Amino acid sequence: MNKALSSSTLFIEKWKLHYAKETKIYNFKDIGGISFIKGKFLPVFSSVGGSLLMNSNSYIIKENEESNFKNKLLVIYNVPNYNNITKGTTTDSELKIKRIPEYEAYMADFSEYDSINDYFSKQVGRKKIGNIKRRKKKLEKCFNISYKLFYKTAIPKDEYADLMNAFKALLVEKFKSRKEFYSVTDNYFWDFYSDTILPMIANGEASLYVVYNNKKPISFYLCYHIESLSVGVIPVFDINYYKFGLGSITIMNLFEELAEKGFNKFDFYKGEYGYKKDWCNKIYNYEYHLVYKKSILSSLLSTIIAAKFKLKQYLRKKGVNDFYYKTIFKLKNRKKEETKHYQTTPLLDIDTANLNPKPLSLFENSNSELKKEIYNFLYANNLHIDIIELFELENDSYLIKNNSNNTYLKLS
Repeated sequence: MNKALSSSTLFIEKWKLHYAKETKIYNFKDIGGISFIKGKFLPVFSSVGGSLLMNSNSYIIKENEESNFKNKLLVIYNVPNYNNITKGTTTDSELKIKRIPEYEAYMADFSEYDSINDYFSKQVGRKKIGNIKRRKKKLEKCFNISYKLFYKTAIPKDEYADLMNAFKALLVEKFKSRKEFYSVTDNYFWDFYSDTILPMIANGEASLYVVYNNKKPISFYLCYHIESLSVGVIPVFDINYYKFGLGSITIMNLFEELAEKGFNKFDFYKGEYGYKKDWCNKIYNYEYHLVYKKSILSSLLSTIIAAKFKLKQYLRKKGVNDFYYKTIFKLKNRKKEETKHYQTTPLLDIDTANLNPKPLSLFENSNSELKKEIYNFLYANNLHIDIIELFELENDSYLIKNNSNNTYLKLS
């Protein structure tokens, strides 16, 4: 059996502190490696961490004559089906396991390749990797880019707080652009991540990969580490750098760093996104497991809960989940913000005095659409950001000055 996040004592202790401080934790003699909390009214016990935070569970079935399992149902979330759990038999005295498929998931397994570059070449494709490397060179030509993997290191608390604030801000901006609600950025969950990830990075159970422009983080990838497996939990990049392929650059660099540290598998976690298929060579499923000993009550409970999970999966495939998160976003953002789309006009050397231009900082401006136009201008002209200037005009118009040839681009 492969280990999973449920083997992390630190993670479980932090989860108990945040969500189950006064809740009794149950363990069963028949099941090893996993703990449970009980539902309010019925003898239904759910795996600690729930379905959102505990992203992978593993357990073992034990032979035990003094079982404390009668009339109970255990619900275990997020079991990847590459974790081979012993199936319950058909005899009345032994445990039964119902497996309900949930999300499809994707893994990059480079354990059988000579090197990470060999994996890139044979599995991802030379053409795709070559294109990513060209964009990486362009990104580094246009900005002052640096990269850092925080792994088995003690991050100063002030630096860590700044990183997590920047991480959350990028996630909020990403889902705002998609007009979707993202529960992880709610303080109920984000406070847990902020408290838990720092010590997990220090002991090697987690890592945070960061791409910087100057000292400003523009891309993050949070991972958990279980033996030789890395699990990508939360990725995000500044959407204003979309033209540069920043997401792909982050994944390529991260794979190189992790392979160098001895990790030979990368689990992209559940959820079907096109980019995952580009990087992966294995597809598997996450499952719900319902574990019980046969009795009238436990069999009835397992049938009802299995039907509930199957209905959830059916509705998810029909797009109800997407509709739900978009609706929540609309309800939380009833005040509509108008998005400005700029028309661009190239201009030769002109007398700007009549335009009364006001110099603006390229890095401190919070106008996302303006940033996008500036970065697209740099990309198209292969310019470094240090040789351009930004000016504000009247009526929400702007000028970008190319100091290399004294030309302008007007945004209006």
